[in-house]
Amino acid sequence: IRDFLPLIVNKKIHFNHDEIKGIINQISSPIVSVNEDSSIRDAISIMVNKGIRNIGIRNCNQDYGKEHKEKVNVNEKSSEILCIVNDRKIMEFLLSHKRREKSNPIFDSVSDLDIIQMHATKSNITMTEAAQYLMDIKNQFLVLEGNEYIVTPWDLIMKTAGNGNGSDMQ
Repeated sequence: IRDFLPLIVNKKIHFNHDEIKGIINQISSPIVSVNEDSSIRDAISIMVNKGIRNIGIRNCNQDYGKEHKEKVNVNEKSSEILCIVNDRKIMEFLLSHKRREKSNPIFDSVSDLDIIQMHATKSNITMTEAAQYLMDIKNQFLVLEGNEYIVTPWDLIMKTAGNGNGSDMQ
């Protein structure tokens, strides 16, 4: 998917100027999240059931002594989503030497994983800016202001060029 991002950056995929304004918001997805003390198993289950590859972690890097009303929730406004874990990080952990040292790693907390700190971007970012940012392999996703919506390279390519939403490939 990332191989197609230069097509947007180099303007080989053209978007109707009138439609480009809200397109990032249209292709973004709500961030599904779990608490930092949720198990890896819970996170995997949600990811499989919702068909997603990235899951937010609420209240990560905060005190573990806090009680959580719910173990799993989607976009609870009162909880701050600070980190993201993706399917690759989970697989790396499950196949790692660190995992072999544990008896039941699937029941470990998601906070034991190699989590990715989020950095929000403006919600009016252009398609070209988003594609340019996502071309860097270190940037696995964009989180829009408010930390409630995420855009991945798949979203950028498949939800725009893939369905003819204001674009035509040359």
